[in-house]
Amino acid sequence: MGKKKEKSEKSTLRKLVPLALIGIGIWALFVVRNAASIMIGGASTLIHKINLNGMELRTKLTVINPGNLNVDIQNFLGQVMYKGVGLGVTNMVNNPVRIGPFETKEIEFATQVGWIGAASQFYEQFFDLFRKQKSGQKIALDSFTIKGTLRAENINIPINQPLLT
Repeated sequence: MGKKKEKSEKSTLRKLVPLALIGIGIWALFVVRNAASIMIGGASTLIHKINLNGMELRTKLTVINPGNLNVDIQNFLGQVMYKGVGLGVTNMVNNPVRIGPFETKEIEFATQVGWIGAASQFYEQFFDLFRKQKSGQKIALDSFTIKGTLRAENINIPINQPLLT
């Protein structure tokens, strides 16, 4: 009698394993599809700090989750560019960032720009940007973009957005 019960349990287990694998596959497909539906809005920047080593730019990128699941933005690999020249490595200020269903969040990035490096080519534009920012004027940043890869739920999302103020 014990062998018959053991055989029955093995048979049931053999039937359940494929169903469980199919269920996990459907769930994974749903999660990947939801993360892939992330939308990117506008990006804005400002000069956060100026010191002897250079300056720190803070960039905010609007990310929209139109799906019905939470999405975790894990990290970002990229940089702020000026006329196609990288200004420095750009990192997320807070990561990971969780974006709820049907929610919009601004993700903040920090870029360290040294005086000796690429920034020395266009320091006048930076000081003009800083003066206008302090006075509350709108600034055209058509030469500045944020470019890189945003990682959400293990999916790479390419970013190439012009910067606004």
